[in-house]
Amino acid sequence: MIEFEKTLFISDLDGTLLDKEGFITDYTADLLNRLIAGGMNFTIGTARSLVTAADIMNKVNLKIPAVLSNGIMLYDMQSQQPLLVHYLPKEKTSQIFNLFEQYHLVPMAYLLEGNEITLRYKPNNTSEQNKFIADRRRKFKDIIEIEHQTEQDNMMLINIVDRYGPLKNIHEAIEDIEGISSVFYRNSYNDDYFLEIFSHKAGKRNTSLYLKDLLGMERIVAFGDEDNDLELLKDADLGVVVENGSAAAKKAADIIIGSNFENSVADYINRVTLKL
Repeated sequence: MIEFEKTLFISDLDGTLLDKEGFITDYTADLLNRLIAGGMNFTIGTARSLVTAADIMNKVNLKIPAVLSNGIMLYDMQSQQPLLVHYLPKEKTSQIFNLFEQYHLVPMAYLLEGNEITLRYKPNNTSEQNKFIADRRRKFKDIIEIEHQTEQDNMMLINIVDRYGPLKNIHEAIEDIEGISSVFYRNSYNDDYFLEIFSHKAGKRNTSLYLKDLLGMERIVAFGDEDNDLELLKDADLGVVVENGSAAAKKAADIIIGSNFENSVADYINRVTLKL
């Protein structure tokens, strides 16, 4: 049995807590809400930004701040305020954009304007990115078309969606830039890949550990499925991976549970805590 009081349960969304259509089931939402009402310290640690995560999780009463955008932001869903934001070092962004230009690509950039996120992108950059932008147009208030990305003080994230091949070499080169971290991982719903670039102070692991200390928790139980979850899974007190997870995620896991379309995360928490 895992004790509720000093344990922070933190779950990835896509491919982990969400079903194969990208939604949280009524069953999982209801069970999580009952567990939270009973004292469970539960939150999410996701690559999704505030704009899409808040909409997805509107059926769950999240009392604990959420780790968003791969740990770039810690956000309080109750007060609707960011508690922590890791911005990209401005002096590094030109170096990153120049690297992309060598491959004839222009990535997307996310900026925080007050409490609103602005997305800057170049139209017709890649077909994969065009699909991504078309979906986000329904959710973001501010999407700005640009020809070239430029330095900005309030830039949080540089991101691109493409096939594996074009992004692999860029990812390897990005890792040589001091003060910058990146994650390169598969989309949970198709064959596209994400390359996301942010401050080395961010990341799911770093922001989750910060949250653990902030709340006075003694342990973290982390749930994930993909390569952007690896650091958190390895450093959590218990790393739990769903059956549909990547080979690398499963290798990092302490426990492997059922798939994301079987309500496995909520059922596992309920079972090991013996709370309901």
